[in-house]
Amino acid sequence: MIFSIDGRAVVTLHYPYKENMSPRLVTGKQVLLDEAYTLDDAPLFECFFLVAGEKPLDANVILGLARKLASQNKSPGDPQNIIDESAEVFKGYHLNTLTVIKK
Repeated sequence: MIFSIDGRAVVTLHYPYKENMSPRLVTGKQVLLDEAYTLDDAPLFECFFLVAGEKPLDANVILGLARKLASQNKSPGDPQNIIDESAEVFKGYHLNTLTVIKK
């Protein structure tokens, strides 16, 4: 799954495109996203997360964890806290992050 958390603590799903769709990927097969992402006017940052697992993921569960992570950010405006906490929240999953700092 791919989602982002922005400087307003808003969680946006990027892949799959809807919560009820399967986020399944197949090893060795390239999957292109249907659309590009355009940065919006959310302040400070946008943290992108790629969450993968050995077993099928439930998009509702992953997004629930992401929303909890965003709402409990102890340092609003500081993406590092979200990134640090994500390692614990998504323990047991493969996790990659990319942060865009907005100036």
